Amino acid sequence: MTFVRDAVTKYISGRMFVNKGHSKSWYIENLTKDINRDFERKEYHFRYENYLITPAQRESYRRNNITLSLEDKTELIIHNLLEYNVIIGVVERMSDSMELLKHYIDPINKMESLFVKYGMKDPVTGEIVRPKEKNTSPVSTSVVLAEIKNDKKLYEKLVEIVKYEQRITDFAVGLHSRQYNMIEKMGAT
Repeated sequence: MTFVRDAVTKYISGRMFVNKGHSKSWYIENLTKDINRDFERKEYHFRYENYLITPAQRESYRRNNITLSLEDKTELIIHNLLEYNVIIGVVERMSDSMELLKHYIDPINKMESLFVKYGMKDPVTGEIVRPKEKNTSPVSTSVVLAEIKNDKKLYEKLVEIVKYEQRITDFAVGLHSRQYNMIEKMGAT
């Protein structure tokens, strides 16, 4: 199983996570610098390759002195999601993701309460319990992202530098939806 997240949100959240405890203005200033620098250098944010390209594939390309473009890596990762039957969780759809995960690892409902605790819809009450956040910050990713979206040119640059990750995320979200719909039709949710 792997989890995906909206690429723009993932970029902002990741930068904020490694630089905890600053003010909104500090985050905006530093993210603006990072985004402009990455855009000017054509440095794309591309982290899925760290765990969605297999070690054997990596070794084969290295041994044969093959360097894949980001476009080729994107296609390879999409291929791998299908080839290896990866179960997809989506951060923005945590309740559905928990139901999907539970379906595969707890089909006889021995640990159902644990899944409910971490965000799965309670099958009895229909309520979704929000798990307590451990990495709370005085400034939320959504507040910083809203501010960045106000600067249209900056936001366009951000969208550009995460475009390959977003393509993978878009494909994976579609795959997640099909997987969830399948277990729903089976009556497993």
